[in-house]
This record gives sequence, C-alpha cells and structure tokens, in this order.
Amino acid sequence: MARTSARADDTSRRLNAAGLRATAQRNVILRVIARAAQPMSARELCRRARLSSVDRATVYRIVQSLEAAEIVHHAYTSGRTSFYEIADRCSKRFCHPHFICKVCGTATCLYGSHVPHLTVPKGYAVERSKMLLFGLCPACSTVQKA
Repeated sequence: MARTSARADDTSRRLNAAGLRATAQRNVILRVIARAAQPMSARELCRRARLSSVDRATVYRIVQSLEAAEIVHHAYTSGRTSFYEIADRCSKRFCHPHFICKVCGTATCLYGSHVPHLTVPKGYAVERSKMLLFGLCPACSTVQKA
C-alpha cells in the first residue's frame, strides 16, 4: 500500500513542479505513461488507465497539458495516431530512436543505439531530431519466414 502512495506522491510532485494541478486523472495518466515500456496512443492510455468516467477527448487534453509542461513528449506518429512517452527518456533536442514493426505496429525504444551525426545544409538549424526505423519485429519476422 505504501508503494502505491509513494508513486502517487512522485507523480503529484512532478505535476506540481511543472505548474500543473495534480488531479486524480492527471496522476493516473502520467503514472500509466511513466510505467510504459514503449510509447502509447491516447486510445491505449484510456484502456490502460481504466478511467471509465473520462472520455478520450479529456485524455487528449491531459496529454497535451503534460506535453506543454515537458513531462511527456510526442514520440512519433503512425498513420493518424500519435504516440507519447515520458519526456525524461529523451532530451529537449534529441529523442532516442524507435523501431516500428510494419506488421503488428509494435514500437521498440532503441536506448543506447548509436545515431549517426547528420550534417544539414548551411542556413538550416536543427531544433530536434527523431529517428524512426521500420521493419519486422522478431515475432513477425518468424511468421513471415514460415
């Protein structure tokens, strides 16, 4: 029991430090994002948070407020769906690479992967970089070989 309240306190502290009220809904959404091993869509957040009284629009607003406060960041978009993750896994200028399976859609965070330094033409100023790799995950690769 103390473990759960400690997590809630950490979440509340993080929200308060960013100037956001630590509402029950924000706490739940932030806790779900922080525990996730990979970026999540708002639909997945709704499902995992089990907030039956909260509609998806409210979840989007909460995620947008967390993103504006730089607690959460937009990891990537697949089709028309945006995926979010906790911002402390990336810096303001650089996000670790992600591998996205083109069959099942699973995203894998590639922490510690070497990202090549790219030179941009004179006059361009890079503000943020993201790298997305697309292909087959091990499970889908095995199925396709069979």
